[in-house]
Amino acid sequence: MAGASASEAAPVAETMFERSLRSHRHGGRKSWSGPLAMGDAEEVFKEADALGTGNPVLARYYLENCAFALDLFSRHPKVLQAIRERRAERTATTPPRSV
Repeated sequence: MAGASASEAAPVAETMFERSLRSHRHGGRKSWSGPLAMGDAEEVFKEADALGTGNPVLARYYLENCAFALDLFSRHPKVLQAIRERRAERTATTPPRSV
């Protein structure tokens, strides 16, 4: 999705969310896989950075959802803390967006 416009990325993000939700509904925690589920903070941040090159808002959305999932499943507290620290760093250095 890196380099995609918001109108191109939104349906992809929506599909990913729906598939994740459906998978969790059917398989519970066992259905959760990927870098976040494995606690691979480095890979999670690489994914967020790739999203951010095309759309910084989408990258923030991704990391917020990662934090939500880690909190929901009570998994990988160190990764959750790293995401929170990164959010605090970015918030401190990023000027507010005009709407």
